[in-house]
Amino acid sequence: MKKIFALLICLMMLLPAALAAEVEESPALSLEEMEMYYASLLEQLKAEGCQITENEQGVFTAQSSAGDIFLSQQTLGDETHVLGARLNVDTACLRGLKVGDTLDMIFQLYPNDNPSLTGTYYEATLSFRGAEPEICLGYALRDGQRVQEVTYVVYNWQADGILKAGITYTLDQGSIQQISLFTADELLTAEEAETEINDSAMIQEASEYFAYPSSMNGLELDPFCREDLLFAGLDFYGLTPEKAITVLGAAPVDEWTEDSNGAFLRLLQWDSISLVCRYDSSKQFQSVYSLSVNDDVMEGPRGLRIGDYLDTVLFRFRHSEGSLIENGMLLYGDGQNAPYGTVTYGPDADTVAYAVSLDGEVVLLRLTFMDDVLQEMQLLNQ
Repeated sequence: MKKIFALLICLMMLLPAALAAEVEESPALSLEEMEMYYASLLEQLKAEGCQITENEQGVFTAQSSAGDIFLSQQTLGDETHVLGARLNVDTACLRGLKVGDTLDMIFQLYPNDNPSLTGTYYEATLSFRGAEPEICLGYALRDGQRVQEVTYVVYNWQADGILKAGITYTLDQGSIQQISLFTADELLTAEEAETEINDSAMIQEASEYFAYPSSMNGLELDPFCREDLLFAGLDFYGLTPEKAITVLGAAPVDEWTEDSNGAFLRLLQWDSISLVCRYDSSKQFQSVYSLSVNDDVMEGPRGLRIGDYLDTVLFRFRHSEGSLIENGMLLYGDGQNAPYGTVTYGPDADTVAYAVSLDGEVVLLRLTFMDDVLQEMQLLNQ
């Protein structure tokens, strides 16, 4: 955790103007660029004298220091062509990207006309460049806020059809895990290419989902607010047991507890989700006390999910405004009166807390981390 202390201190010293510096737009991927890289792989294979094997599907693969290289034949001659590659080692690929680099680095080196990743829950179109005889599309596949793949694909019109080739970056928690270059086995027809291009255009028009802003410059982000009181289809503000049951179904656990004043607490539990409600002595509903999630079953405020890393969480809310305090740090505010954000470090777990005042009441988002990984999300009506 000490590295997080150092990181946040450095963040407070960053100049927003420096972070906002304009970056020249990167060029679209081209077939020529891919072929030049393929040629360099082929030279590397020849230099290394790699063994080439053939699998049951008739694919020839050379296992090189760069990764698995797929070839048109089993010998390295003048007629040998690279058909694709799978790089999962620390080897620079196109534009210098390699395994371990970040999603942001991809977007710095390739065109992205959709920085908010507006689209559907599962995909977003990033860019559309060129015209016949060569078009390049960029798109992302995701599971909510988690981008899993970024692909740039080239359609190149040739005499007998349309050649399709491209590169896919496979990611986990915003970090590249594998780089795959590919060339389609067969040329596409004009109709097939048009269908694929139109499909991307349709996704480009979708606006049902977007990526929440994330920034190392915490002063440009909003504090935790009313619009963040969401767990998937549940809005904590005005939530009732009946609304929760409508979204989640009947609760397998539904228990009542009476306190010393004759009032009641009602616990409803689903798999990995708990809801605690307050009732008066006549068992008339008063308010929701807490909503907790402790497994990766739904998105929480600003798309947070169990399993997210600490820095991923911190970079979605306002930060870098406060100072060091005992056993932790102020992210913004004074840590006592809403609105505020704090980080508290403990011997077994660490806690990030964000508070907002609504209609005279304070709602607290409490996030519990172990080894910098989010373990529980909890909204509390204090």
